[in-house]
Amino acid sequence: MFLLDDILLAPIKGLAVICQKVHEAAQGDLEKQEKDILAAPAELHQLLDAGRIGDDDFNVREGALLDRLETCQEVRSTSRPPASEEAGQGSDNGM
Repeated sequence: MFLLDDILLAPIKGLAVICQKVHEAAQGDLEKQEKDILAAPAELHQLLDAGRIGDDDFNVREGALLDRLETCQEVRSTSRPPASEEAGQGSDNGM
């Protein structure tokens, strides 16, 4: 009986694994974007201190960076792991 269940559920389990990998890749990409955004203000300050950009340009660029950072954080906070991960944690009871 369990063998038959495994055979019938194999495609669904495979799809769940693929969904989990896609989710992990997307989360990794968001983390990288956040790190890049957090590093950018230091570069902007250097440009401002060197006189390469003015205060107005600095403020516009900094505002755009903060908007991007806020968007990344909103996406991360609203994204949920695939249903298989939520269900899988409690469903594997060792039988």
